[in-house]
Amino acid sequence: LKDNLGEYMTKLAIFPKVPDNEGIIFGIDLGYCYSEDTEVLTKRGWLEHKDVTLEDIIACYNTETSEIIWDKPILLWEQDYKGKMIEVDGKLTNFCVTPEHTIWAAKTIGHAPQKYEEMKAKDLFNLKNNRFRVKLSAKNKIQKGPDIFKVPYYYCDRKNREKKDINVDMILWLRFLGWFISEGSATANRNWEVNITQQVGENSKIIDELLEKLPYTISRKEFTTQWGKQQINWRITCKALVLWLRKNCGIHSRNKKIPEFIFNTSTENQEIFLRTLLLGDGSRLNSNRSPQYNSSSKQLLNQVQRLALSLGYSSTMKFYEKDNIGKTSIMTNKENELCRDKNITEFDYNGKIYCLKTSTGFYITRRKGKPAFQGNTDPTAIIIMYIRRGTVRFHGRIKLQKVPYPIQEKIIDYLDTKFSPSVIGVDEGHAGIHVVQTLIGGDEFIHKEYEKRLIPINFASQTVIGKDSAGDDIKSKTKPLSVSILQEYSNSHKIVYSSIDLELISELERMTYLKQPSGNIVYKTLTPKGGKRGDDHFTTALLCGTLAYYLENEMLSFKKEGAKLIQPTWF
Repeated sequence: LKDNLGEYMTKLAIFPKVPDNEGIIFGIDLGYCYSEDTEVLTKRGWLEHKDVTLEDIIACYNTETSEIIWDKPILLWEQDYKGKMIEVDGKLTNFCVTPEHTIWAAKTIGHAPQKYEEMKAKDLFNLKNNRFRVKLSAKNKIQKGPDIFKVPYYYCDRKNREKKDINVDMILWLRFLGWFISEGSATANRNWEVNITQQVGENSKIIDELLEKLPYTISRKEFTTQWGKQQINWRITCKALVLWLRKNCGIHSRNKKIPEFIFNTSTENQEIFLRTLLLGDGSRLNSNRSPQYNSSSKQLLNQVQRLALSLGYSSTMKFYEKDNIGKTSIMTNKENELCRDKNITEFDYNGKIYCLKTSTGFYITRRKGKPAFQGNTDPTAIIIMYIRRGTVRFHGRIKLQKVPYPIQEKIIDYLDTKFSPSVIGVDEGHAGIHVVQTLIGGDEFIHKEYEKRLIPINFASQTVIGKDSAGDDIKSKTKPLSVSILQEYSNSHKIVYSSIDLELISELERMTYLKQPSGNIVYKTLTPKGGKRGDDHFTTALLCGTLAYYLENEMLSFKKEGAKLIQPTWF
């Protein structure tokens, strides 16, 4: 635990002891992650979360500089999850996350986007007209690379034949590779031939000028196809070159790929290679249109998208498995996408969820061939309170930012050992249910008997609060019930807050509600400036702890036949 937490562990170890008391209460709110079909952009290409390791270099996004930063992940985690997921599916972007996940988006007033800010995925439904913008591209730090490439070559004379490497200008070599990958082939037979074929025209002149500068003997032949088109075939006979191209660029059109060294060369060289590649099986890269690159190689299309994103372009990839053909589209002048309510869907999900902890808090993902620049999970909030002379008193609060679920479980267990709470209220909505299940039934924690003290709180459900005269359950919606209890405790001074914790007091003061025409109550916490999406992690944790205490200690007074229940005082 100490190795994974570092500074957190130090702070937890020196957390002050609770004064003399008659019981301790925990209230806990948890944060969440991505769906299992989400991919991550790494130096090894696009990888599913389950295949990413701590040694991988991933594309992190710096929200302050709008730059891509390549760095190793700090932590990886996965978890089983059954609950709601939110999908944003735009024309150029797609991501699917748990409702509490951190989103980097900008609300839109009219057609004017506002500043980008962090918000929860669930808050996208509360934006005015459900309109918002998301990032599609980011600047990449300028890379430097070698200006020379050692080209494979066989030197021959009358007495011997030996393999030698010849130094060639890097730009010349990259332009050749661009044309070869799009229009060429390398045949491993007794002739060891490299062939490039192109229709007579502007591109054929470019290839002529390029090949003249290479250190190979070039044979050139013009011919007419059966459809009457004039074409040119250029042929290079060189075994060393054929072997290198087949190893680094793939064999046959369906297995074509970009040599890995290109992703590590200079930014300028990568741009030159991409532009040349598009001249072959694509269209010109300019600001007036969105070029497309077509190929039967799925790996190549993935690499083209990876390269385009690295160069600061927005890009999507689509592959038609049935037809074995696909395309990668590159947008040169599209930095963000406007999404509306039709692009947002909430649905039930049952499967794995994943997330990474990164140095910037954000990283580049892809789903359905569309990239997204989104964040890690939201923080977890823990409220610690104690009871003295029948009054619930505030002791402290803990905020865990970008800490994976297995570590959160260990932290909760550590705090349980340190403070021995009599009741623990945990928000079991979304991924919280699995933390609850692990603490209650996991082999590692079974000896702690959490089932006797831990009370799961699901704010989307109803809570049984008593029996009527016929013996039937009396139920109340959990969220309004918890708010009314907290309000009642506050008004009667049964709960006492810390006068020096202005942040928590401010968060409570900014909590409000909206009564919908259907009669449902929607609670929200405003920002300090009156915005609609203020943080409510500690408020939620406080509600969990308060409701758990009420259910554990005061429900007995409401189990009598016909007992009068506490009524909400806010509405």
